[in-house]
Amino acid sequence: MAIGRLEVSGSESFVRDIYKDFCAELGSNRPVQTSLTSTATNKRETQAPDEAVKKVSKPKGNKTSSTAMLNKDLDVSGLKDYFSEFDTKKAAEQALIFTMFLREVRGIVPCTADDIYTCFFTMKDQLKLPSMTSLFNNDRARTGFFKRVENGKVEITQIGENHFNHNLKKIESSDD
Repeated sequence: MAIGRLEVSGSESFVRDIYKDFCAELGSNRPVQTSLTSTATNKRETQAPDEAVKKVSKPKGNKTSSTAMLNKDLDVSGLKDYFSEFDTKKAAEQALIFTMFLREVRGIVPCTADDIYTCFFTMKDQLKLPSMTSLFNNDRARTGFFKRVENGKVEITQIGENHFNHNLKKIESSDD
């Protein structure tokens, strides 16, 4: 630290926080010439730290679009009736129901994040519109209902199939 050299690996926000702490430790608020290393880019930058931090890129993977858009061409007629058969409060389960609707009723396999978002949008009077990025990140970490396939499309995994068929609560109809 005495020579002003700092090597940090991690996300952009983590590197930025470490740099701020580093500057505070030196007792200076002006940029210090440092050498930053980030696992995200695997490059050594030899420029002002603020410039180096801006050049750190996140690893690219098979991700679904972070900003899902409304698919105005998607036919969602019958969605409200289909959805009303189920009792769920969780966004992942709601997305699972929408994906099954798209597959079983509309014959759309695989569907896109935009299609699922359009279903949420259609039900916006009853449901909260989730962030699609958060929905799929949480799914990957918690439920595993979906898998990403080519071009950001989404399919239901066997875990999702089993949950839909065996664990998802249906509202019992009263035929009196």
